Amino acid sequence: MNRILFWCGACLSLALTGCSPDITVLEKHATIRYRNLAVPPAVAGTTWLSVDFVGSATGFVGGENGILLGTTSAGASWQNLSNAALGDIRQLHFSSPGTGLALTATGLYHTTTGGRTWTRVKYLPYSAITDVQMLDAATGFLVGEDGLLSHTTDGGRTWRDYVFAVWPPVNGDFQAVAFATTQVGLAVGTNQCFRTGNGGRTWEPVEWPMPARVFDLHLYPNGTDYLVSGVDDLGQAKSFRAMTYDAATRQYRQVSAQDLLNVPVHDFAQWQSEVVAVGWKTVLRNFPTYAAQPDVTPWVNLTGPTGQSLQHVYRSADFADAATLYAVGEAGTISRFDYH
Repeated sequence: MNRILFWCGACLSLALTGCSPDITVLEKHATIRYRNLAVPPAVAGTTWLSVDFVGSATGFVGGENGILLGTTSAGASWQNLSNAALGDIRQLHFSSPGTGLALTATGLYHTTTGGRTWTRVKYLPYSAITDVQMLDAATGFLVGEDGLLSHTTDGGRTWRDYVFAVWPPVNGDFQAVAFATTQVGLAVGTNQCFRTGNGGRTWEPVEWPMPARVFDLHLYPNGTDYLVSGVDDLGQAKSFRAMTYDAATRQYRQVSAQDLLNVPVHDFAQWQSEVVAVGWKTVLRNFPTYAAQPDVTPWVNLTGPTGQSLQHVYRSADFADAATLYAVGEAGTISRFDYH
């Protein structure tokens, strides 16, 4: 109760700059409060592409044309850190309030000043970078066009490109990379998927039914199950599957028919056992126990007080802590969801 009252007070102090009041949203398991946060007027209306929080109060939001905001007050106020030279900020990966990476339209950048200054660490001489995943403050992987796969062990300051000695050879673009643990990961792309079980020292091709274009890839800690979203073969952004890996056949199969949802999902976020998917007017929470019930999906959609889905187009989401999720997207939307 005290937490909710504090946030209501913060909203009143920002009323002139566009902070919305708390709104109750419902699903089968909980009542959740959410609000759209105010941003500096100079960046109102920005399409936000990325969000990353490194604690309950400190986080960053990146958008088009190098627009970047930072907060140390859980979104009650924002510092404008924008830098047009960055281009569109597609992903943010901070390991601390001061140190992080930004994947942008012009390359991969590293900061040690909390986003105030950036150093480009990976250029785009022959292939564009499409995805980055940091496993911890030091270790990470990136993928890109023309079979680009790179590894860092120093927090992203330097990167080593892989040369694949596999058959069939890499013959297209990688679109996403994700790790379940420090050892088990996937790199997926155009008609191909490669799996590592030893922290990236070696990779082997595996078969899996994939979208024609991948938006996001999420691996569960068990190393066998994953979620993937993207564009299907018909060109519709409605391909969302839950899959599991069969080590005997080295193939992935769909978990259940109920997990093939016709919803456009752009990003997944996880805090321990809590998994959320966000996208086009979509916020889904996952409850695996539902999968045991016939014809019932384990995914539950959040709806507003009128029963309709939330009318926002979300591009990215991240948990600040176990009770707080931030989702960002088009038309300047930065939403905070408070539950548990």
